[in-house]
Amino acid sequence: MIKSSTFDFTRVNSVDFRSEFFEPYMSQKVEVEDTPR
Repeated sequence: MIKSSTFDFTRVNSVDFRSEFFEPYMSQKVEVEDTPR
């Protein structure tokens, strides 16, 4: 998915990167954790 030759490492610290990857991921985790067993 991520190619080191084309991956822009500056994006890691950008808000775009965080909203793109971490926010959806955290929402997923919260969803899973909030689901009753």
